[in-house]
Amino acid sequence: MKISLDQIDFNPHRDLTAYPLSDKQIDSLVDSINQTGFWDNILVRKHPSNKNRFQLAYGHHRLEAAKQCGIIKGDIPCRVLSEDEMLRIMVKENSTQAGGQSVAATLDSVKAIIRRVAYLMLTNDYDHLGRIIPRCFESKKAFNTARGMLLSGGGLGHKSISLYDSSLTEAAIRPALGVLKADGSFKDILSETHQRIKEERTIAEELERELERKEAEEAEKERVAILEREAERLASLKRMAEFKAKREEVAAQAEKDRVERLERTIAEEAKRSSKAKEVAQKNKSIREERDALRLKAENDAKQAEGNVQDATIGKGIAKYFSSPHQLSAFRKGLLSDGAMEYIPIEQHEPIAKAIMASAEKAGVQATGAYISSYIESILAKALGTQRSINNKEDDDKKRDAREDNVILSSFRQSLESTKKNLSNLVLNFNTLSHIVQTNPALLSEDHRLSVRLRAEAVKEKIDILIAALEEPTTVG
Repeated sequence: MKISLDQIDFNPHRDLTAYPLSDKQIDSLVDSINQTGFWDNILVRKHPSNKNRFQLAYGHHRLEAAKQCGIIKGDIPCRVLSEDEMLRIMVKENSTQAGGQSVAATLDSVKAIIRRVAYLMLTNDYDHLGRIIPRCFESKKAFNTARGMLLSGGGLGHKSISLYDSSLTEAAIRPALGVLKADGSFKDILSETHQRIKEERTIAEELERELERKEAEEAEKERVAILEREAERLASLKRMAEFKAKREEVAAQAEKDRVERLERTIAEEAKRSSKAKEVAQKNKSIREERDALRLKAENDAKQAEGNVQDATIGKGIAKYFSSPHQLSAFRKGLLSDGAMEYIPIEQHEPIAKAIMASAEKAGVQATGAYISSYIESILAKALGTQRSINNKEDDDKKRDAREDNVILSSFRQSLESTKKNLSNLVLNFNTLSHIVQTNPALLSEDHRLSVRLRAEAVKEKIDILIAALEEPTTVG
């Protein structure tokens, strides 16, 4: 993965103070990188306590040489490595780079192993030590014995170190242990380990307290949230209950209103039904009375019609006809509108005699059609006579109208002449009045007043006469 070189820390088990990097080896690697490029001959793991950084397993000289060559990022392998794997990789790198001959490299490896094993023993991690050094601590008793020797200052034996990492030989380990005991480094390692464990416990306690605090805060938040949810639930239940009560109240009121409307509707319907029954009964009575009156009127009309027919055609007519059919045809012909208007009743009997005499003379039977035809011929003659009379009357009216128009025209000319003369007379009176008014010496005061009043009276009458003459005159 692409990793910035500035994000990579050295192996936590490497003591650069006791075993610093070799400038000669770094310079050699710089030349190699400039010639062949940077190879990914290094290995890292993610930092256990800082997610933005990495820890180097091996390749310390190569990493420093790459930085000096100006390389900022590289495609570097990253693996999941435990503390023991990181330590053994470092030991392998030390022995490889030093060719197995460097005392400083061996001291650095031995010190790192002692620091790791001492940490596990002082933290009573028997299970882990039993897995990484199985032949050294085969029992809990052997572990406790070795732990007691460590605490009493006896240190660790070369066997424990060689069993931890087989790349270190006993010949290399023994001198290193002697140096560490002689210069007091072993005691410093124990002191550092005790201090580390103390700090880790302090941090663990702080973390535990922080965790407890956060758990308490979370618990309090959860408790508050539960209380808020419960309060919201209760408030919701209350709102639901209020809504339900309000809805039931509205429903009850609506039901009450519906029942009242239904009762009013029923009452109104009953009232309308009762009124409808009364109206129906009244209408029935009216219809029955009307039907009775119509029937009576029809009967009266039939009777009156018979009486009218009998009265209209005159009495004693039936004796001239030998059958009701002949009489009916005679009545029908003479009772039509035209016949009743032009044939008076006093002529009915002579006509009946004439019909029967005509049929007898012609040697035919006086059927209904014969009677109707005879009456139609009489009616046609009467209509022709009436038309002649009407035409003569129309001619007389037209002649009279022409004579009236001549008279009217002459009268209008006379009216126009009279109107003109009256207008001249008014003008003369006005002139006379003006002379009298403007020449008071001609007449006394009383005469002038008398003349003026008479002139005004005459003028008023003339104006009335002129107004009457100006109205349109028609001759009717």
